[in-house]
Amino acid sequence: MPVQLNSVEQLHSYLKGIIKRARHHAQETEDILLTLAGAVILEKDDNTPLEAGSYRGNVANVLWATIHGQRYVFTYNSDDQQVVIKRGTTRGIAVGEFDNNTSTRQIIRIFRQL
Repeated sequence: MPVQLNSVEQLHSYLKGIIKRARHHAQETEDILLTLAGAVILEKDDNTPLEAGSYRGNVANVLWATIHGQRYVFTYNSDDQQVVIKRGTTRGIAVGEFDNNTSTRQIIRIFRQL
């Protein structure tokens, strides 16, 4: 069941946890996470909450956002060592992949195409 991130404090806690886990298990995405988080916050539709996945009562490395009226999910693909944005669900079509080699310009381009 997703957990709504309705306050700056909740978002802060979520991002700290994601970055902490990336430092230990996904270093190839650690550098891009803040830029990606900023893009999500900037581009998400007004009056729609960000939602974090949960697992056994704790937030998980999954984030849902509604952007331009479409629901997207951000997950970590350990095989490709990238953060992936998919349309709709975790099994949806991938519309973007991000790692430390992704430039800010590339992120902007992907978000504009959503």
